[in-house]
Amino acid sequence: MQIKSYQESTIECWQQPQEPNKIVRQAARLTQHAKADLQLVDTNNIEGLLKFLFKAEHTSLVEHLSWTFYIEGVSRSFLAQITRHRIGSFTSASQHYTDYRDMPFIVHPTLTKNEVVYQSLFTAITGYKLLVDDGVPIEEARQVLPNAAEVRLLWTVNARSLYNFFEQRWCGRNVAEMTAFCEHLYAKVQDTWPEFAKFLGPYCYHLN
Repeated sequence: MQIKSYQESTIECWQQPQEPNKIVRQAARLTQHAKADLQLVDTNNIEGLLKFLFKAEHTSLVEHLSWTFYIEGVSRSFLAQITRHRIGSFTSASQHYTDYRDMPFIVHPTLTKNEVVYQSLFTAITGYKLLVDDGVPIEEARQVLPNAAEVRLLWTVNARSLYNFFEQRWCGRNVAEMTAFCEHLYAKVQDTWPEFAKFLGPYCYHLN
């Protein structure tokens, strides 16, 4: 049985915005001109434009930019949280069709060596294995699996929804798994669109 911590989650960027500064500038230009022309777009002072758009809540313009992330090493309880952000597309590994006998469990880093946690998870996975080995369909045996069971998923999200996600989730009041995930996710966004990443943060950050 493998027990992993939140910090061991991984995120791969499978798709990222192409020329995001040009596209957001062109989207802004189109609101005041009759025709779009990507070749005419000036990408100077993109940060100033983004600051204006977010302050004016004219954020529909950044919906044209999106990412697809492949996420590993997160728990089922994490899945329940992230899918509450409805303006996004999710595909996750299914406990209906996937055999979970060898899947890891994901817990807080201080609990990876905790004996109570270990025994609780061991009991759960042992019960699952016994049920499956006894012929119980995996979609029924999964009922004994805990929230700590690992899940892997694809998440496609546009920049507007990503901005909202960080507002709601990258906060000290959130659970440790989510804040650790946000740190990993921020690094990916920063690599792909650094001008936009500067505006990401919890709601209290945007009040300053």
